[in-house]
Amino acid sequence: MKGLGRTGGAGYVRVLTEAAGDPAPRVRAAAALALGRLGNPAAGSEVLLPLMEDADPRVRRRASVAARRLGLEGPAVTEASARPLSDPDRHLRINALDGLAALGVPGDVTALAALLGDPDSTVWGRARSPVNRLRDDTAVRAEVISTARQGPGTARVRALDLLPDRCTEQLLDSLLTGRRWPHTCCAASEPWATSG
Repeated sequence: MKGLGRTGGAGYVRVLTEAAGDPAPRVRAAAALALGRLGNPAAGSEVLLPLMEDADPRVRRRASVAARRLGLEGPAVTEASARPLSDPDRHLRINALDGLAALGVPGDVTALAALLGDPDSTVWGRARSPVNRLRDDTAVRAEVISTARQGPGTARVRALDLLPDRCTEQLLDSLLTGRRWPHTCCAASEPWATSG
């Protein structure tokens, strides 16, 4: 199936479109990959968008890579690309970040800011790039400030790190409320912080 995408022409679009509806996830994933390699955006958009919402994560992964490879654009592609930002599969979160970066949009800014606290360094590192690049976007800035003020531990720290000094000064009160974090380093410093 994948070979059709490498060697085939427009004549193979119908075969790959039919394969995208196959009951076997492996076949659907291979069809998505082949459509991406075929280089036909018109044919790819009809098939890949539904595959980006497939029940099987392997199919969603291949479809998202194929959509990016074909340069698919538009609101439906942006929405489908943003949906996996909160997917439990780390590969899908990475693909979502790469797809949104290719589109030049943040997608779901709440989910994007939440990824700053992702345990996988590849994920949070990639989430950091669009936040930096789009820091002048009103929605992105507001969400980063909100995450810095009241987000979960690691996301909060990374959001604070991304903000300019003039913003962090305004957040000093929320830093003190962060002392309730269950981290050892914070618990050890609590007596020092309250003794003065």
